Order: sequence, then C-alpha cells, then structure tokens
Amino acid sequence: MSNVAEYCFFCLPAEVDIDDYNEMLQWGYQNPEAPTVLSLTQEQLDFYHELGLWNMMSDYTDYMIGPSDSNVIFDIEIKQIRDAVTEEFTLKDESINKMIDILDYAITHEKAVVMNFG
Repeated sequence: MSNVAEYCFFCLPAEVDIDDYNEMLQWGYQNPEAPTVLSLTQEQLDFYHELGLWNMMSDYTDYMIGPSDSNVIFDIEIKQIRDAVTEEFTLKDESINKMIDILDYAITHEKAVVMNFG
C-alpha cells in the first residue's frame, strides 16, 4: 500500500467560490495543506472503510460513500453526517477530528463537502 495521499475530503474555504466539480477537485488536490482539506492514502481509505465509517456516512445520504466513490454532500446531509461521526463513531483520531472540523466549517459557511475516493 502506498503512503502517498491520493484521495481527499474537503470543502472550499469561504473566500473561494467554484461551481465546476472538476475545478473544485483540482483546488482540493492543489491545496493539501489548507485547513479545509484532508488528504487520505489508500491505506487510510481502506482502514476507515473496514471500521464502517463510510457505510455509516452513507446511512445519512441518498448515495453510497466508500472506496472508489466520489460524492458532493450538501446542507442537511452535512449536519447529519457530522452528528453521526461525532456521536456514533467511537474512533477519534487526527483524521476523524479533521473531518469533523471540515464538516463544521462547511455548516458554518454553507459550503458543500467533496469526497473524492475514486
């Protein structure tokens, strides 16, 4: 398994407004150090899948979230996912805490969250 970050979970910062999905992805990959970007390796993606994080998130959306999926989540789904991760998911490592921070930021600034795992 590679320890190179290939995937990302992010929202655009408040001052960045991009409507095109491909341009949003490009921004996420070009700004891995931004506070609203979490870069993930294949190993991390698989680890969270095995723990059930992506399936739990899928329970609060109309689509599947998991390895090989790419999704954009909006509004009420973001709050539902945030609450579920905070209340139901027992592991709170650095990446999970950053996911929660990104979800909080997205809620506060009314931004979509992009998960590119494919």
